[in-house]
Order: sequence, then C-alpha cells, then structure tokens
Amino acid sequence: MEKGSNHTPKALEKMRQRKWSKATRAKMQGKSHSAETRAKMSASHSGKTLTPEHRENIRKALLGHKISPETRAKIGKAALGHTRRLGMKHTPETIAQISATKLQPENRAKARAKKLGSNNPAWQGGISREPYGWEWDEPLRESIRKYDGYKCRVCGVPQMECDVALNVHHINYAKTCNEWWNLLS
Repeated sequence: MEKGSNHTPKALEKMRQRKWSKATRAKMQGKSHSAETRAKMSASHSGKTLTPEHRENIRKALLGHKISPETRAKIGKAALGHTRRLGMKHTPETIAQISATKLQPENRAKARAKKLGSNNPAWQGGISREPYGWEWDEPLRESIRKYDGYKCRVCGVPQMECDVALNVHHINYAKTCNEWWNLLS
C-alpha cells in the first residue's frame, strides 16, 4: 500500500478487531497479564527507542491535555509508598550529562527567570534595605536634615525653597556606614 492511500474496509475492520482484542486490552478491562506474558512483552520492547518525530507527535497530542482532580487523586493514591530512586545512585556518565545540561546558558536563564521576584522562595513582599542597612530610615534622615539646619550643605538652598524634603547622602559612599559624620543633606 502506498503512503497516503486509504485502507480498504476489510483492512480497517481487521485493525479494529486487533485493537479491541482481549490480548491487547487486558489492562483496560481490569485484567492483568501473567508473569510469563509480562516477561515476553518486556523482552520484545527492550532496546527500542522512540524517534524524535514520534516523541514530537506524542508531545503535540498531549499538549493542552488537562488531568481531572479525580484522576490526580487516583495517581497520588497509587504513587503512595513508591520512593523514586531511593538508595540508587547515578552513574558518572549520567552525572556528567546532568551537569552539562544545567550549565547551558539557555537552561540557566530559564531557571533564573523562574526564581525572579515573587516566584523566589525567599520573597518577602519586596522588603529590602540593601545596600543601606536597617538603621537607614526616615527618623535618621530627618535628624540629619535637622543637624544641617534644613539647608543643603553643597549649595546652601534651604528646604523651604524646595518642593520636597532634602535628600540625605553618604559622604564616603559606604552605604552601610550610617553614622552622623558620614551623612549630609
């Protein structure tokens, strides 16, 4: 039969019968295979790998497929007691492959993007005093403005002539040094 041609009705019926036969649908009907049958099936599938095209077709078929909460509960119940790879160790070749994958720039960029902002486990709602330290607050800045007489030490303009409060700056640029002698308004 040439590629792209239709199957005959007889061939279609034969395929349907084979698809729905008891031998291939035992699991779907709540039955289990014997140990001998499982061994034969395992031997026949050993060494087989899926082609990239086949894997892509499977991916496209499953794209957008949602699992219902009931099915998720069943999967979770069935997985209880199954510890994945507990006590097993990766081979040196596998460790090298995992490391090489992690070190690729696009993978590092994806991992970094997943942990940005509120997705980061250490996220505290955007609260950070870096690089100034926790003592850098409004009362400290107000005390420095008062110490300087509410005038800019650089140009001498009083705060009353400005629309906003005077900014407080560090003299030696060490932002963690919040002593009065290192601050000016």
